[in-house]
Amino acid sequence: MTGVLDAFGTIGVLIGAGALLAHLGIVDLGVQRALSTVVFWVAVPALLVGVVGAADLGDIVSGAALAQLLAVVVASLLVAVPARLILRRDLVSTTVAASLVGFVNAINLGLPLAIFALDDPTVVVPMVLIQLVLVQPLMITVLEVSRARRGGAGESREQGRGADAAKARGAGPVRAALQTLANPMLLGTAVGIVLSATGWELPTTIDTPLSMLGDMTIPAILVAFGISLRLGPRIGEGGWAEVAWITVVKLVLMPAVGVGVALALGLDRTATLGVAVVCALPAAQNIFVIAGEYGRGEQLARDGIVVTTVLSFPAILGIAAVLG
Repeated sequence: MTGVLDAFGTIGVLIGAGALLAHLGIVDLGVQRALSTVVFWVAVPALLVGVVGAADLGDIVSGAALAQLLAVVVASLLVAVPARLILRRDLVSTTVAASLVGFVNAINLGLPLAIFALDDPTVVVPMVLIQLVLVQPLMITVLEVSRARRGGAGESREQGRGADAAKARGAGPVRAALQTLANPMLLGTAVGIVLSATGWELPTTIDTPLSMLGDMTIPAILVAFGISLRLGPRIGEGGWAEVAWITVVKLVLMPAVGVGVALALGLDRTATLGVAVVCALPAAQNIFVIAGEYGRGEQLARDGIVVTTVLSFPAILGIAAVLG
């Protein structure tokens, strides 16, 4: 229990620090955007090189991993289809909405929660790898292709980096592909996969600064998040219906799908509980950074993260009580 409270407490303090700085007028939304940009282009890619490079990619191939993957797919579709067909969201907004259930907080919350519920932190490893090697590259590819087709106009902060929107709108698939491959998150993941697959180790002069840059990811995201909570629109101002649906899918339907697949695969009780707990983890904070970078769904990302994080604790306690 101490580890769980420590995890929630740490997140709360860092978000509170950002909100306090904003409240005192020390920082503004420009600082929040700058922090988010640095995280997207520098900190997260550095973190991905280290995390993916040190991982055993073979952990993706297991019954528990299959159950978690199918739960991610089903939950993402349950959010994406209504967002696209009923709410008429554009492709970027739809992707951000789906990411709120497809990309969970598996590291800084998942580890202590897994330790508390199962006394086994390794249950989160398949989900971490699924997200970093499969889900995130797919998500970024969709976002980059959409941005290339729209020429970056109103789509992200790229418009301030010298892109010619008119020319970009007429760009063909080659330009879109090059823009996608140049995404820093995809590059970080690709380098990590190469390191993991080959067993190569980066020289200390490269590995140490990369680690230092990666270490700033979580604090910077949470401080930026706190600034947005204080200075941005109030929670729920953009409407509660979509946030409520995302929360139900994330904390109820996604664990249910994971448990159903686990039982169908014949996983034992402990493994099934592990799948359920991992599937009930809240939305990851880096979705907020990604939404800001691509200029769509930023408030939805922020509100979805807050609500699923607050409600995930009782949801996981309930799952542990039923399946434990």
